[in-house]
Amino acid sequence: MSLLAHIGANELGALAAILAIILADDLDADELNTLGNFTVALGSIMLVIAAQKQFLKAQQEKDSTKAQQEKDSTERKQFNN
Repeated sequence: MSLLAHIGANELGALAAILAIILADDLDADELNTLGNFTVALGSIMLVIAAQKQFLKAQQEKDSTKAQQEKDSTERKQFNN
């Protein structure tokens, strides 16, 4: 998904609007509701996955920092003795 790294926020919003208009042109109200609800569900699940990835990354960084601090503390104690 490196393409997303090269698209600005406004451009991405415009692209979404254009795609929605193009898709809506050939669908009736029931089909639009179904597709819209599916898209919302898909986006919600993607947000849950992204949030969990961020949480796990933050936990890993926190654990790594804590381990490094403990190592540094142990080394200082050994040096002082």
